[in-house]
Amino acid sequence: TRHPDSLLRYTVEEWLADGFWRRILHPADRAATELLARAETDAGRDHLLEYRALTADGHEVRLRDQVRVVREHGRVSRLRGVMVDITQRHREREEFRETRDLLDSVLGSIDAIVYSHSLTLHERRYINPAVGRIFGRPPEDFVRNPRAWLEMVHPGDRSRVQQAVEGVVVAGGLDLEYRIIRPDGSMVWLRDRARVVPGADGRPERVDGIAGDVTLRKEAELALQRSEEQTRAIIDSALDAVITTDEGGRITGWNQCAVTTFGWSAGEVLGRPLEQIIVPPDQRADHRRWFRGFRDSGSSELPPRRMETQALRRDGTTFPVEVSLSPIRVGNRLTFSIFLRDISEQRQDGLALRESEARYRALINSAPDGIFTLDVEGRVV
Repeated sequence: TRHPDSLLRYTVEEWLADGFWRRILHPADRAATELLARAETDAGRDHLLEYRALTADGHEVRLRDQVRVVREHGRVSRLRGVMVDITQRHREREEFRETRDLLDSVLGSIDAIVYSHSLTLHERRYINPAVGRIFGRPPEDFVRNPRAWLEMVHPGDRSRVQQAVEGVVVAGGLDLEYRIIRPDGSMVWLRDRARVVPGADGRPERVDGIAGDVTLRKEAELALQRSEEQTRAIIDSALDAVITTDEGGRITGWNQCAVTTFGWSAGEVLGRPLEQIIVPPDQRADHRRWFRGFRDSGSSELPPRRMETQALRRDGTTFPVEVSLSPIRVGNRLTFSIFLRDISEQRQDGLALRESEARYRALINSAPDGIFTLDVEGRVV
């Protein structure tokens, strides 16, 4: 063309000089580029070259030559080509590669599975190396067979997981926890969260997600659940009524003995104010005053003590109880554990004993004979 100076700032005369093209090649690319060009030309093949070149003012650019071999009489006579400055395109491509490498490095260091697959699970678009550490199988297995992970889901969870995967497009995503069984027989809990990503046309195109190992948390939750069940069983088997309330005095716990003692089921009293259930009407004002004062004091300590008072049954009758109260403060939350024992029988036994003693004393005092008691040494006691 007549305007080559617009590309590398060289004049037409410089372009037409012998050995010009070789001289503008970047020294680091010169040997390899010349070798490739000569080999393709000698073989009579059209070819594509990418290399660095130097402009007239010393700047480095990247060029792409698309070369066509022209034959005459069966022999290569000349070359025709198009030379394009791809410096900006190459820079963008390198930046993209660097960004991709950085992203791969970041995703590779995450201790969770990051994945992307087609809507039907037939094509695995991306999966990071964490899948090998968590599933105990090479990542390549899940690229070759995108459904391989589903085959490792625990049989007890597989149906539920399968339904979630099949309904992911309608739901727009998924968030579920399930177990997998690794090749060595160990079990791992996963939390899998994914969303449906639309394509350029706005229609669902793929599913992107992240699945993390939550085994330690699940084991802790299950251990806590077992502990709570054990504690609940112990409390329900206690011979005393055990009641818990929140800081507002609303009932949060009501064991089986409380059911028997007061005549209310747990479902009937949970969430209701304690004073309306077991405190006699003439004592409720004192109960509220004490409760409010202790709560507002900010204290979480109460000297260990038992006291005797009256309690109210569902049928409206009152009876004597021995009460032990324990406040528990966790952070800013205050709860109360209350232990109550029906002492009606003890009261009756005590009253019967006192009546018996009174009758015995009256009998002794009315006897016509002198009656006295001696110890083993003969002293009057």
